[in-house]
Amino acid sequence: MHIKYALGILVFVFFTLILTNPTLEEHKEATKLKFNSLMIKEFASENSGDLVNKLASSVGSLWGGAIVNELIDKLLNRENYLIFSLTKFQWLDENKTIGIGILGNVYLFDNLDKNLQENTK
Repeated sequence: MHIKYALGILVFVFFTLILTNPTLEEHKEATKLKFNSLMIKEFASENSGDLVNKLASSVGSLWGGAIVNELIDKLLNRENYLIFSLTKFQWLDENKTIGIGILGNVYLFDNLDKNLQENTK
């Protein structure tokens, strides 16, 4: 009798994971939000000061955001493993895993900030 309950719970959890696995669009949206927030932080730290610098930072941030969104649309993909999915980014012949999607959420890895800062300097 206990085996039936355990099996029922296991099947319920399995189907919940399958049904809540994030789509490619959800992976892209989470990645765009992360990249754009990192870019805004970078522009803000570099261009503090007078009004002209702040205006230039805002314009650069908007223009850069459009480019980042376009790149993510073209270079980001998702590997689906039914109960979870991986966020993959194709860059210079390398396919890097930058996050994981599970239970309707996309979690980007913490080392993404550090890797971006190293590659943009």
